[in-house]
Amino acid sequence: MIKPVLLKDLCHVTGGTLSGNSDLLIGGVNTLEDAREGDISFIYQKTFLVQLLNSEASAFVVEQGLDLPENFECPEVKHGIIRVKNARAAFAKIAAYLIPPKIYNGKIHPGAVIADSTKPGRNVTVYPFAVIGENCTIGNNCVIYPGVSIGDNVKIGEDTVIYANVSIYDRTVIGARCIISANVVIGSDGFGYYQEGGHHIKIPHFGNVVIEDDVEIGSGTTIDRATYGSTVISKGTKIDNLVQVAHNVKIGAHNLALGQSGYAGSAKTVEGCILGAKAGVGPGTSVHAGTQIFQSTLVLKDITQPMQVRGEIARPLNEYMRAQANLYLLDSKLDKLHERIKQLEIQLAQRQQSVILHFGQVMRHHRNLALSGHLLA
Repeated sequence: MIKPVLLKDLCHVTGGTLSGNSDLLIGGVNTLEDAREGDISFIYQKTFLVQLLNSEASAFVVEQGLDLPENFECPEVKHGIIRVKNARAAFAKIAAYLIPPKIYNGKIHPGAVIADSTKPGRNVTVYPFAVIGENCTIGNNCVIYPGVSIGDNVKIGEDTVIYANVSIYDRTVIGARCIISANVVIGSDGFGYYQEGGHHIKIPHFGNVVIEDDVEIGSGTTIDRATYGSTVISKGTKIDNLVQVAHNVKIGAHNLALGQSGYAGSAKTVEGCILGAKAGVGPGTSVHAGTQIFQSTLVLKDITQPMQVRGEIARPLNEYMRAQANLYLLDSKLDKLHERIKQLEIQLAQRQQSVILHFGQVMRHHRNLALSGHLLA
């Protein structure tokens, strides 16, 4: 249950400017479409203005520069408006303020299995059916949900939350304040084989996975251990659901990897890169800091300066857009060319018919002349 808060207090949380009814009581956060009286919602794009007119929300967080319908911000109306530079960031702060985080009991359930050589830190919560191996370090305030399997010699930093059915293999290192969503696999062997006599022979993987502080990993993601050395996910990186991170990959700090994207073996990205949905970084490929790789793009060559790339095989975004524009122009020209060919075919058929008729007339004329000559003779 959320305790209602005055809108002016929420405005203080965001650092924005308030207009309209500042004494509204706000007890919920919701989308424009689903909000009800007493809720607050947010608008950060013009496309949402249509939904605004039909929304039942009592208050709105609005991005600066967006023009609302006339008189919508008058104090006499029922609404309250908080103007901010970044509506999404402000709304996140409001949600965190209104909805307190879950409080865990800091206890280890008797149904959990923890090796004697592992000593969890203070206030650690472990749910039933979790299994923790030998010589592990579990930091203070960690939370381990049911069905989690943690191998031997694993290190987990404080305040990290590991959700249900995650598998963490031996010697994995996870930093502080990480969030590992359900069904993630960390530290399984990479896809490494050599061929001998027509057979695929497995290459042993002796490395591990290192996940630095403040990393979030979405459900169903798999992160392979290194063949030698470490597969590294650097601090602040956020990985979406169903992402594949192969052996010996190095993902830089504060990267984003969207759903169903992937990093092939020994791929490397530097700080601040974004990998779009279903995009991929090829084996051994390096990507410069700040690069944005659009959805469904495959990077097979090193990117040596920050840029936006797009295309089935990655190319600079402006080059890709020009190529697409040329394709559209070509398509239009092909339509016109097709129409012109049809016209020419009609003209040719008419010309052929005309020639045939003329040829028939000539033949009849010559035949008549021949008959006339024969009769005269």
